[in-house]
Amino acid sequence: MPNLIHLNGNQLCAIDVETTGLIPFHHEIVEVCFLPLDSNYEVRKDIPPFDVKLRVEHEDRIEWEAFRVTKIDFFKHQQVSMDKWTAGDLFEQWITKFNLKFNKRISPLAHNWVFDQMFIRDWLGNGVYEDHIDGRYRDTMSVSLYLNDKADREAEQLPFAKNNLPWLAKQLNIPHHGAHSALGDCIVTAQIYKRFVQSMI
Repeated sequence: MPNLIHLNGNQLCAIDVETTGLIPFHHEIVEVCFLPLDSNYEVRKDIPPFDVKLRVEHEDRIEWEAFRVTKIDFFKHQQVSMDKWTAGDLFEQWITKFNLKFNKRISPLAHNWVFDQMFIRDWLGNGVYEDHIDGRYRDTMSVSLYLNDKADREAEQLPFAKNNLPWLAKQLNIPHHGAHSALGDCIVTAQIYKRFVQSMI
């Protein structure tokens, strides 16, 4: 099946952003990915991911440590990226591929969605964001914290000493190819969430 029945027509997508720093509405997105998932939390084959690079507009605000972590070559990035307005238009065109019914949206699956969603809201603007992104999200960081709380309550060893994405992947023996790229992180987020869902059934 292309989607989960209980989503009632909304489309589940793993979502990730790479940014010029950690402060929303100050730092900028340099890469954003929406990865469509099917009812088995696998990547949909019929619709390509929305994976684009956004040109940095405020070089003076860059935290260069962020580029060291993502291994992005800033000057090459500026040459191959697009402005945020063009990317926003392409995003709205891409969403039409789902043929969503009226008032149906993207259901986010992310790692630390509280962080990502603020950057996406800044990029798309409140109106477009509210039109296309559902407020009910899934979050692998939140699930890992819940599992730690549950283990602590039952006096068991904590399953996750850390809650960042690479650590979760390592603890679950999930390969993390393309770490700190938006597409690579979307893929591993979906795999981690699938593993969580399977372990709780």
